Amino acid sequence: ENALNAKISAKEAALVNRENEASKKANEVQEMETLIKELPAFNPNSSTEAAMILTYPLSAQRRRELIAMQRSAYQKYSANRITQAFEDYVAAAEAEPTINYLAAYWAGLSAERLRNRREDALNWANRALEINPDYRPAQELNKQETHYTLMKKFAISLIIALLVFNVTGCGSSSSEQSSTNDKPSEANMYLKINDVTLNVAWEDNESVNALKKLVQAKDLAINMSRYGGFEQVGSIGQSLPRNDVQTTTSAGDIMLYSGNQIVIFYGSNTWAYTRLGKVVDKTADEMTELLSQADVTLTLLTEK
Repeated sequence: ENALNAKISAKEAALVNRENEASKKANEVQEMETLIKELPAFNPNSSTEAAMILTYPLSAQRRRELIAMQRSAYQKYSANRITQAFEDYVAAAEAEPTINYLAAYWAGLSAERLRNRREDALNWANRALEINPDYRPAQELNKQETHYTLMKKFAISLIIALLVFNVTGCGSSSSEQSSTNDKPSEANMYLKINDVTLNVAWEDNESVNALKKLVQAKDLAINMSRYGGFEQVGSIGQSLPRNDVQTTTSAGDIMLYSGNQIVIFYGSNTWAYTRLGKVVDKTADEMTELLSQADVTLTLLTEK
């Protein structure tokens, strides 16, 4: 009789445990759903946060696994261990290749910061858009990397043209050619960080046109300040025309913030900016080295 009672008690305990486990899982799902509702202005088509994974049509356990993978990769990304972060984001994307567009986007963002992986950035941005064509951060990354590819091809074509020009000659002396090549056009605007001149592909918009007019009248030196571990920001001294768009930035981006502040990035942030231009002759690591150590002076100038 004692043995029978013990078996009954064991079965009852097991049943209670199963009921508790089922209740626990149900509570976890409910907590996740509540968290999504409580996230301020949460939009799966614009968020880059790991919490977005909670919207995936997967089991609660699988979503927890993907969130853990995403957070582990982001810790490496934040610590500037970009190669390891890229590998982890790729693994997370491949774990759910038809669903996990967040990891695919971050894989592209990581590739953009790696000199030997830059061509992969566009591929991963496109992978994210294949899963969710409305995902705006991937759209921005796609646009940026397409622009970079075109600029790279243009630069190569320009170098080839210059080589051909130098070989054939143009009837001018070498000293005259040197003098002509060293003198920039008055229409060009140049950007310096301290004493380092950067090659910038400026946007063709009202904000840049207004900034050029301001600089043509007088060189503009702006005292910049580091902020957030990903940017330096400084006041222009007056307001410019603006057309702010929710944007995920990357190293080298130059943005107008609030109409009167210029921001240059060595990391990534998502906010509403007006795009001014992009540094095209520095890698992400070089931008980090240039901007992350101390506050800098940003100078805009034209040849008078």
